[in-house]
Amino acid sequence: MSYSISASYLPGQHGRLFTLHYQPDRPAESGICILVSPPLGEEMNRCRYMCNLLAQEATGLGMGLLNIDPFGTGDSEGLYRQTNWQTLEEALLLGADKAKSLGYHRVILLGIRVGALVAMDVAPRIPNLHSLIFWQPSISGQSALTQLLRIKLAASLGRSEDAGSIKQFEQMSSEGQMIEISGYEVSPEHFQSLKQAHFEQSIDAVEQPIYWLTTLASAERKPPRAESQFLEKWVGNGKKIEHFEVIAPPFWQVHERTLAPTVIEQTVTLLKEMN
Repeated sequence: MSYSISASYLPGQHGRLFTLHYQPDRPAESGICILVSPPLGEEMNRCRYMCNLLAQEATGLGMGLLNIDPFGTGDSEGLYRQTNWQTLEEALLLGADKAKSLGYHRVILLGIRVGALVAMDVAPRIPNLHSLIFWQPSISGQSALTQLLRIKLAASLGRSEDAGSIKQFEQMSSEGQMIEISGYEVSPEHFQSLKQAHFEQSIDAVEQPIYWLTTLASAERKPPRAESQFLEKWVGNGKKIEHFEVIAPPFWQVHERTLAPTVIEQTVTLLKEMN
């Protein structure tokens, strides 16, 4: 075993945040710690084992990995209905400070799905940020929200319930009502913040390199058109974005634990180049 695991709580603005630190036995001179920016709701739980696998590989390279559950999620204090965009940002900013206190010199943000949007928002506020790695990032919170609502609608239809519509849910949220999605209550504040979040709002302020991993079911598949257009635009504008297409299952959304070793392998290859 080339690492140790320690759990602790950080004091946050609203309550204590649970942290899990994977510490290498032999830290590399690069002094890098990977800070995970997790996806939303159940996607976060489904990605935990992937983060664990990455931690095992990263510590073998002498890098640390720090996972922090935002307020209202995981093992942190609070209820999910109290989660909002600010609490997601707070977890990353506290995590960056924690990494520094642990002796790391640089931070890599690992943004997964909507976590990539949160990482982009906080990136300019992390002075020792080295780079950003994204696993299947959501370009906009609106698109991610729509996908989650479609799952909710499909589940309602399967139970022969009144499914409603995405438009109705958006109206309910604008009227101040909680929206239940896959067992998680999403507050009106969080719902509206998600709708407004988009890469276009923050990418101008991000100067560090971005390594973008898109998973495809097969070699015959192509990335979504909106994603390709976004990447083409911003690479053309001089942004340092490297895009990788990886053949892997949708590990963030399947009901049973599914691994995507090719995603880990590509990420480790990038980490070796940074060390």
